[in-house]
Amino acid sequence: PGEKVVAGSRLLMWGGMAALGTACLYFITSELIGNPFSNQSPQSVMNRSWDIVREDHSVQLRYGDSLKCYGTDRNTGKEGRRNFIESTKYTSKDDDSSRCRVRYCIEGTGVTGSDKTLGYVFAEASSNLDELVYVIVQDRRTGQTITLVDNRGAMKAGMVGNTGKGMQA
Repeated sequence: PGEKVVAGSRLLMWGGMAALGTACLYFITSELIGNPFSNQSPQSVMNRSWDIVREDHSVQLRYGDSLKCYGTDRNTGKEGRRNFIESTKYTSKDDDSSRCRVRYCIEGTGVTGSDKTLGYVFAEASSNLDELVYVIVQDRRTGQTITLVDNRGAMKAGMVGNTGKGMQA
C-alpha cells in the first residue's frame, strides 16, 4: 500500500510540473511574439498591407514589378527580411478600439530596372474594422506619398466597421 501512495504522489507531482511548465511556456510565448494569428499582430498587418501594395498599379509604376518588403534596420548597417517590423499598439481615443500601426520598407528595381528605388509603407489596423484603416507608401528619395487605402474619415463618421453601429446614423 505504501508503494502505491508513493507512485501516485510522484505521478501527481510530475503532472503538476508539466502543467505548470506548459502554462509558463504559453505565457512567455504570447508575451514575446503575441498571437500571430490575430488581425492585430504586426506580422498580420504587414502581410495584409503587403498584399495591397504588391497588387497596386501606381506602386508598380514607381517601384517596378519585382518588389520586396522587409523590416527596418536596428543599428546593424543592413536592412533585410529578418529585421524588426516597427509597430505601435495603442487604444484610439475616438472610438476606444485597439489599433496596431506598422512601418516597413519596400524595395524595387525602378521603372528602368537598373536603379534601386526604396520606400516606406505605413499601415494601421483597428479592432473595429475588418479591413485596414490606412495603407500609405512613401518614396524615400522624394518624400512623395501614394495613398492606397484610407478609411480614417469613414471611421470618424462611424460608417465603417463590423459592429453595425454606424448603419443607424
